[in-house]
Amino acid sequence: MAAPLGACIEAAGVAMPTQCFGTMNTWDMEAIGGALDAGYRHFDLAMLYGNHALLGAFFEERFKADASLGRSDVFLTTKIWTRHMRDPRAACEECLRDLRTDYLDCLLLHMPFGLMPNYMTAPDLALDLRAAWAALEALQAEGKVRSIGVSNFEVKHLEVLLAACDVRPAVNQIERHPCCQQGALVAYCQKERIALSAYNPLHKRRPELVDSPALAAIAAKRGKTPTQIALKWCHQTGVFPIPMSRNHAAENFDLLSYELDAADLAAVAALDNNARDYNAGFTHYGRLSHESYAYQRALETAHDYLTFAIASAMPRPPLSKLGSLWALGIAVSLGVAEHVLTKLLRALRLVK
Repeated sequence: MAAPLGACIEAAGVAMPTQCFGTMNTWDMEAIGGALDAGYRHFDLAMLYGNHALLGAFFEERFKADASLGRSDVFLTTKIWTRHMRDPRAACEECLRDLRTDYLDCLLLHMPFGLMPNYMTAPDLALDLRAAWAALEALQAEGKVRSIGVSNFEVKHLEVLLAACDVRPAVNQIERHPCCQQGALVAYCQKERIALSAYNPLHKRRPELVDSPALAAIAAKRGKTPTQIALKWCHQTGVFPIPMSRNHAAENFDLLSYELDAADLAAVAALDNNARDYNAGFTHYGRLSHESYAYQRALETAHDYLTFAIASAMPRPPLSKLGSLWALGIAVSLGVAEHVLTKLLRALRLVK
């Protein structure tokens, strides 16, 4: 088992705070102010979230108003979205401009694939992932970013990258919580000395984690909340979590004042059932949360073939209105097919 994390880890030579606050769906900057007041100095951002400009303006004003807090005191991680994978340099410049800073602390590729800029879901089949990574390496060499990494990369993607890169990824951000522990991927990254961070550490879309009797028992024993126990488990097993709650920032920040014992860790480990909220790297509509990994992969494969068919059949840019409606129809059809197939397999008791 990995050693428990401290307040910072060294990721490819850069000190990265392990108490990190997520900014997805955050439009009220009072939440960011509350996180700063609670002690957070690492913030996880993304182009996809659409709030870079708000965050940039907030941090600029906060640095002016608070003489004890400057840009060097805050660690900003952001992610290049799939539609910008062909030109990471332009994406980085956009991030710098919107965030009102001259450098990023960590820049990640959000997904191990690209999407065509003028299509809703069509995969960019000509994209060379290694070329996108080489562009990040160049940005780091120029000082525009201090460290570079990836998000939602599985072992097969990391193997391709590690075989070709000059600079190894500092971090891989993945979905991880007690109901989706991703043991093989975690072990691989730790073996390759790639730091790990966890989005969705509280399995927010389904209540079985925070309502778990196992977590409740540990929380009662430790004088904590079930949420705190889930976050502490993640942190103590070598993956720093990225919670987002504005109402519980202070208690979520408390990751270093106590430890879970072997019995606690075993009880949490028993909750794993591969229940993913986000099938992030493959299916772009909604989520899959099934115990049957083979079923999940079969749906991914079917989806990839269908999106390839859309990309091949649609008129190339500019995308026509008819093409947009066609793509929307395919998206809805895929979602309905997934729902019907899931209900069928559940009826047959092939998945839960």
